[in-house]
Amino acid sequence: MAREGRAFGKEAVQRIAVQRDVNFFGSHLSPEARMQFPPSAQQEFMSRIEKLGAPVGNVDVQGDVTFQSQFFEPRGNFHARIQYPTQGAEVNVSISHPVGRWQIDDVAFVPEPAR
Repeated sequence: MAREGRAFGKEAVQRIAVQRDVNFFGSHLSPEARMQFPPSAQQEFMSRIEKLGAPVGNVDVQGDVTFQSQFFEPRGNFHARIQYPTQGAEVNVSISHPVGRWQIDDVAFVPEPAR
């Protein structure tokens, strides 16, 4: 389960911040995150990322999965620093696996000041 979570967390960062896959983003949001990111907010979020252009270089995703009680209630936090042509950005993704599948609980994209 921890291995699956790490793979999903890294995939989530890649698909959202690098590939800008709005379908992946929307289909993997938790019910609470769907309230925070309705379809219009999802589009706006992706537009902010798209404005920076294609990432330059490799994206190193750091993070891990922890369990609230032994092997139950897994949660993960993943972080990447992505370099774009004119500036860098920090990406943070929180995931969990309540029942059935991994989901995105929260995502933050914070661009640095332009150079």
